[in-house]
Amino acid sequence: MASNKNVTSVSFFFFLLFLFTTVNSTTVVPSWHAAGQQCPIDTRQLAACAPVLATGPKGKPQQPCCHFLAPLVKIDALLCVCIALKDNVLGSNLDIPLSVRIILKNCRQWISLPCPDDI
Repeated sequence: MASNKNVTSVSFFFFLLFLFTTVNSTTVVPSWHAAGQQCPIDTRQLAACAPVLATGPKGKPQQPCCHFLAPLVKIDALLCVCIALKDNVLGSNLDIPLSVRIILKNCRQWISLPCPDDI
């Protein structure tokens, strides 16, 4: 009887181990938008985010910049900032991943996904 309980406990342990390993190794890839990658706002408005790059992510949320990003869900905010940076709306020769992180963290919109390659 005791050996049957041990087999059940060990089987349950391996099931949980398998489950957590499978869940942790899954990568979520966003679909962005089925109709194409479009920002729901005019990305030229995000020129107001240039001062955020000087203050860093820990500063007080910058109103002109965060005002435009606030109504967006995080994935749309990410897409809009990526488009604005790639179109040099915020300046040229910027480190895009770092700039995205600074702007989105400052506006409390941070999402841990990279910019899509094909925008």
